Amino acid sequence: MTPPAQDATEFYRTAVDSNESIELVVTLPTFRRPEHLLKTLRTVISQAPGCPFAIVVMENDAEGMEGANAAKMFFADHRINALVVIAHQRGNCHAYNAGWSVALATYPNLHAIAVIDDDELAAPDWLDSLVSVHRQTRRSCWRAAAS
Repeated sequence: MTPPAQDATEFYRTAVDSNESIELVVTLPTFRRPEHLLKTLRTVISQAPGCPFAIVVMENDAEGMEGANAAKMFFADHRINALVVIAHQRGNCHAYNAGWSVALATYPNLHAIAVIDDDELAAPDWLDSLVSVHRQTRRSCWRAAAS
């Protein structure tokens, strides 16, 4: 995997919880859909997975920056752990890799990464269901929640 410094640039960051407390990251690539990105973000921040989580938005249009700017404004108005990064190589797979690299480098106790695209909406229990399955199948990763 390419180091984050070569693959992505941090554009904006908010932190409510310490980086060490984050066990779950939701990654969200975006490309020229700022209005729907905001809809997606609203559904993601409404989640209650039972552990501190962060959102990493990966802008995949380094020239236009519509998604990065929309996400920055959104996160400035919400109390959430969030990163907005610019993926320097065009393409969804490059955006995913950039976000995952940054998440792994930023959150040392990361145990799981969830993915949602900027044209999707998260069901109300989406993250809770993912975390529940993860806990049932890999208890050692969720030691605090297993008790």
